[in-house]
Amino acid sequence: MDASLIRPRILVADDSPRLRLLVVAALSGRFDVFPLPPGEDPLRAARSRRPELVLFAMDRKNADEVLRACRTLRTDVRPIDRVAVYAAGRPPRPADVVTEAWRADGYLTGDIDADGVRSFVDAVLRGERPVRVPRARAGGLGRMVDRLRGR
Repeated sequence: MDASLIRPRILVADDSPRLRLLVVAALSGRFDVFPLPPGEDPLRAARSRRPELVLFAMDRKNADEVLRACRTLRTDVRPIDRVAVYAAGRPPRPADVVTEAWRADGYLTGDIDADGVRSFVDAVLRGERPVRVPRARAGGLGRMVDRLRGR
């Protein structure tokens, strides 16, 4: 089979039906996308399907669990090529924690839309390790946070 005809496989682990549908629809034109069924273990599914990318949705409730799964998949005996995280809205964890400490290949936060998801996944698969976190909002606290982060 011609290698140019092979589409990368992406496993999407997202418990939010609305966001999962948006991400799957955005990616299904270019990739073979497998949404994780509710209740299925993402580690087991990743090990059995061997996708090129596991894409985790993270929120404040599941952040620690998602980050442990990222690190496990990256350091496993047969590691997954790429693992990335997206979080709608404000980032539940700082970018350096997600990408460095927990070994995710990319981190997308803020407003999640189809174009943004596609460009983010393309960058992750190219090995760019993208981090797309919205800047703090204007105002005293936002400016102070930006100053502390060196922006």
